[in-house]
Amino acid sequence: MKKIKFLLSAFLFLAAPAAVYSGDGITALPFLEMGAGARYIAMGGVGTALAEDSAAMYWNPSLLTGGSGGCADLMHAAYDGGSHYDWISASYAIGTNSAIGFCAQYFSAGTLEEFGASGENLGRFTPYDAAVGLGYAVKIGAIGIGVAAKYIRSQIISAANAYAFDFGISAPDILNGRLKLGAAITNVSEGIKYDSETEDLPMALRFGAGFFLNDNLLVLADIGKVKGRDAYAAFGGEFAVDVNADFLLALRAGYNTIAESEGLSGLCAGIGIGYKTLLIDYAFSPMGNLGDTHRASVTLYF
Repeated sequence: MKKIKFLLSAFLFLAAPAAVYSGDGITALPFLEMGAGARYIAMGGVGTALAEDSAAMYWNPSLLTGGSGGCADLMHAAYDGGSHYDWISASYAIGTNSAIGFCAQYFSAGTLEEFGASGENLGRFTPYDAAVGLGYAVKIGAIGIGVAAKYIRSQIISAANAYAFDFGISAPDILNGRLKLGAAITNVSEGIKYDSETEDLPMALRFGAGFFLNDNLLVLADIGKVKGRDAYAAFGGEFAVDVNADFLLALRAGYNTIAESEGLSGLCAGIGIGYKTLLIDYAFSPMGNLGDTHRASVTLYF
């Protein structure tokens, strides 16, 4: 009965924003789908059911209620051509049933040359995209519900601004907490207007599951649809061991079908090291002819 109630609640909670999801067409601001937390990216880009830190602001804001105290995350990703992507977030539990969160994303395309209509060099410029967000999550009974609001700015030659919302829901504990379920819809917006033309944002609908096979082995899977792309699946696993009372070691791997380039794109792998309340994670993603991507995260609990 609890499962049925959860599915009904999830449908009602997501139905309103999902009703405006058209599913096709070209979208702007792909940096909004670049992920958060090297731990989750190393497992193929999964986190909708089990983002256990402030990266929940990206994956599923309802998961902000999953801990106590506070948490801060910082991630850096380097790409070919001098471009890079950064994520920072923080969350804090309010009592036992609610939490607040903050996040910021920044993508730089590197320094480019600008040329005029007749080919003259007009100098250099640095296009970038940035977003900041605030989130709130609460447990109603055993069901977690979360929402986040984002302000977005995109600078190419001229600048454009937009607002967007994320919604998430998470299930009550199933099988004594071994099975986690969650759903989220992100980047719900009227779009961003460049000059006289409005472009859609990459609205995404995701469903996720995570299962603890034992105390050391976790497997996760997400299925989703990003506006303008085919539906995708992502899945991965983590093997974590406590070396001693203060030291944690984790190995991770995963695969994501959303990749479109050649070679081993879609495969991911990574490692995590934890010491007391500090975690350092690394993720590697080969992207075929687009080059390899390295991401590093630092997470601090307080």
